[in-house]
Amino acid sequence: MNKLFVNDLVFRGRHGQTVREVAEYQSFQLSLEITIDTLPSAKSDRLGDTYDYKQAVAIAEAVITATHSALLEQLAERIAQHILNDPKVERVKVMIKKISNPEGVPGIEITRHRSLHQGVAGFLE
Repeated sequence: MNKLFVNDLVFRGRHGQTVREVAEYQSFQLSLEITIDTLPSAKSDRLGDTYDYKQAVAIAEAVITATHSALLEQLAERIAQHILNDPKVERVKVMIKKISNPEGVPGIEITRHRSLHQGVAGFLE
């Protein structure tokens, strides 16, 4: 297995517990590390034989911009579970930082595996 990664994406969303966090858009920096088998696409040179990182970017953007979570933990979990819906993905690491926070830069990093995904399915729908 090999790793596909996308680093330092920035999206704006309204996540947190305080009135200000819910009312005002904040910037979130996101990095993704996705474990996949790259051998089929390395042999064929066809995008259809691999996981397109643009799918992961679109998922992350949709979750951050169109949903609300009080905690970064749930935000990261939602992104991870949606990415794991693709059978080509074996593992995903999601790293999120709330970069517009005036009290420092909090963040979370989670790693989820396909085998654990089955037990969480439906949890975050």
